[in-house]
Amino acid sequence: MQGMTVRGKVRQIGRFATLCGVAAALAACATTAGVGNATVERNLRSHVETLASDEFGGRLPGTKGEDLSVAYQVDALKAYGFEPGYIGEWTQPVALDKTVVSAPRLTFAGDGGTVVAADDLYVLSASADGEGKRLELIAFASDFDGEFGDLSGKAVVFEDLQPGAALFGPLMEANPAAVLIPVRDEARLGRVAGSVGSGRWRLASEVDSGPSLFYLGPDALAQLETGMGTTFAKLAPRLRKNSGRLDTATAISYGVARDVKQITSANVLGRLAGTRPGSGAVILLAHWDHLGDQCGSEGDADRICNGAVDNASGVAAMLEVARIMAAGKRTERDLYIMGNTAEEMGLLGAQAFVNNPPVPLDYFVAGFSLDTLAIGSRDAPVTIIGYGLTPLDAGIEEVAAKLGRKVDVREEDQQFARRHDGWALTAAGIPAPLVSSSFGDRGALESFLSERYHSASDEYDDTVDFGGVTRDVALYVELVRHFGDTAKYAPPVEPQTEGAPAE
Repeated sequence: MQGMTVRGKVRQIGRFATLCGVAAALAACATTAGVGNATVERNLRSHVETLASDEFGGRLPGTKGEDLSVAYQVDALKAYGFEPGYIGEWTQPVALDKTVVSAPRLTFAGDGGTVVAADDLYVLSASADGEGKRLELIAFASDFDGEFGDLSGKAVVFEDLQPGAALFGPLMEANPAAVLIPVRDEARLGRVAGSVGSGRWRLASEVDSGPSLFYLGPDALAQLETGMGTTFAKLAPRLRKNSGRLDTATAISYGVARDVKQITSANVLGRLAGTRPGSGAVILLAHWDHLGDQCGSEGDADRICNGAVDNASGVAAMLEVARIMAAGKRTERDLYIMGNTAEEMGLLGAQAFVNNPPVPLDYFVAGFSLDTLAIGSRDAPVTIIGYGLTPLDAGIEEVAAKLGRKVDVREEDQQFARRHDGWALTAAGIPAPLVSSSFGDRGALESFLSERYHSASDEYDDTVDFGGVTRDVALYVELVRHFGDTAKYAPPVEPQTEGAPAE
């Protein structure tokens, strides 16, 4: 993956922009200290323009786009003066399995008899553990706000559950064997069909787990209602009287066909040694991957998912912080930089790092996830995604105040706490929130999510706003300096120093 230099890629791609676009320029950048806004914005634009170019093809793991993306980051970190961050290597291999399930069949057995649905039925994932078993079906109201309890060995169906809804996370924690999702809207059903065809990825080292996830179009939904002996319209009043939960007196079972593909991707890891060996480390991470060339629908003129904002902008900011930190005074604690893979596949690269870290996890005292950054305006306040979940909040607020940045934490933004790579680290004991002005500019964020998110239009152009992320780079630098200083920040439990990298 690292066989081609950045200068070689310039000749191949022909569009690296000025300053830090080639290896020689990258080396020159490393001698430039400070956080000058003009320089930082110019460098951010250069990184994003390159990473989000058509030549990188949407940066899908396992493709040429991955090779170019990994090489670009490694060359930059080398030029800045970092050393390999993964046990003497620049990359951590991440083995991935992709499973495409097809030919689903659902059998419903209830008051209406036994009915089999095989058409208008889409399966996103199907656990072999539940296949062929008889599962009790429980119905929930779409506005259910109670406790799910333990749903092990059961199947659930909602009146209408949008994936990503607020109750989807708690539902997954209840561990149902299967989830049935009615899809009554034709346009949405088309999007579901496209997602199903792309398959489901997981770490090859992990056992396939989680609930089977079935989407029911109108015909399949009608089959379910026939099997239940009633309709959802008739169930609705009973659901409301029963606190939004009802045993349907129906059992389901399912079967599918599976096709499994394996690839090896990579996390990029660089380390900048601190001045106090064994005192711990701070880690910045940003996922380099995106969705390849499958955005939109077949026949669209442009299907490349360039991912300029999501997440070339995060990688760009990460590299800028790396450049500035390497050119300035070292912190006491080590600084790790990780460009991780397979975020779009379910935070898999970050999880692979947690499963096999280069040093014990408790060596890391703080982490910051950089994702979807080039959205907020220069005046946008900073938001902490994951507020209240880590011991870093007070320090973040202190640093922001020092820089004259307003921190605006809103409860509705916390829905994103589990949807960025920092969550994989936080869940494993490394506090790693997402701190960004993107989420502070609510109007710009909503516009991006509705118009550009995961679409071919998320590409580098004059409409991408670098104002907020340019200021955020200065914030990230100061966060690294703050949490990298043993006098300014001591974690609640001191990290174990055994296994710290040797100097």
